[in-house]
Amino acid sequence: VPDATDNCPLIANSNQADNDRDGLGDSCDPDDDNDGVPDATDNCPLIANSNQADNDLDGLGDSCDPDDDNDGVLDGVDNCPFVANPDQADADGDHIGDVCDPTPGGNENPIEIVFSSNRHGNFDIYGMRADGTELVKLTNNHAGDLNPALSPDKSKIVFVSTRDHNFELYSMNADGTGVTRLTNHPGWDGFPSWSPDGQKIAFMSTRAGNAEIYVMNANGTGLTRLTHNANIDTNPAWSPDGSKIAFTSTRDGNFEIYSMNANGTGVTRLTNHGDEDGFPTWSPNGQKIAFMSTRPGNPEIYIMNANGTGLTRLTSNHAIDAEPAWNANGKIAFSSTRHGNFEIYSMNANGTGVARLTNSPGWNVSPHW
Repeated sequence: VPDATDNCPLIANSNQADNDRDGLGDSCDPDDDNDGVPDATDNCPLIANSNQADNDLDGLGDSCDPDDDNDGVLDGVDNCPFVANPDQADADGDHIGDVCDPTPGGNENPIEIVFSSNRHGNFDIYGMRADGTELVKLTNNHAGDLNPALSPDKSKIVFVSTRDHNFELYSMNADGTGVTRLTNHPGWDGFPSWSPDGQKIAFMSTRAGNAEIYVMNANGTGLTRLTHNANIDTNPAWSPDGSKIAFTSTRDGNFEIYSMNANGTGVTRLTNHGDEDGFPTWSPNGQKIAFMSTRPGNPEIYIMNANGTGLTRLTSNHAIDAEPAWNANGKIAFSSTRHGNFEIYSMNANGTGVARLTNSPGWNVSPHW
């Protein structure tokens, strides 16, 4: 390769490999993934991981470690990929290993995924097992019930409803009983997200005139506004440790993903692309964020490090893949039109193992588990 075009002219590299595409060949690039950590000390030198997260302390960064808890079970099939459990014990058969299952002994209510469907005319809330079985209709209302979110202990569901004539937040027991109205304002309230301890709910509201992020206690008291922006702030998602909230915003023009501290400070932009990015969801260990993006021309699911680096595309389909939701055992549920209408699917965190969970003529959207 002539020096004039050689990306590393003083070290032989006939393949001209350039992992981070910075114009400097890997053979002489001190930081091959351009994450700010020199390769000599980087625990995953070819995949950006500036936080150097290493869950099992084996010297191999989580971003490129196929077994993040070092229990001999690969992350793609591990029912608790960040806590060692070589026996894969799962007492209640919910596909979440007992060591990271908030209800390891089982739950009287079989619901593991909640979603909204108009299969019977209007949108209602439904629940089902993680494999799509034992479908249960939880609401039965002539209005629209949308955006359900299952509490961390699986005992409660918060959702959006127009049953009192505008979009408000409600909660109910996981079996559909005990419906309680949480918000009461002429503005629209939507996209609820539970804090990891189940004590608070973040949500979007237009009560200030435009869409902003708010937080309140799980019973509807203690309302606090977190964002103050003339544009749209929506789709809040609480990090597993409760310290951060990811959200979608148009504050810089188009829809992008941002994160902030749980009190609204420290806003950081995570994506920067001319197309739309939205619907963020955190990995169980808080080190990655999955989201929907239209950057390939249609909505697809992507994953990135929690600081916005290390972008990876998970789905590749000419239809719509949207609304990703990560669960405790590393699976990602999402809605897709790949078979015509919107249905609920699940996949491994690397995009493999796609399984269809619903099959009805109506729309099935907004999965959460």
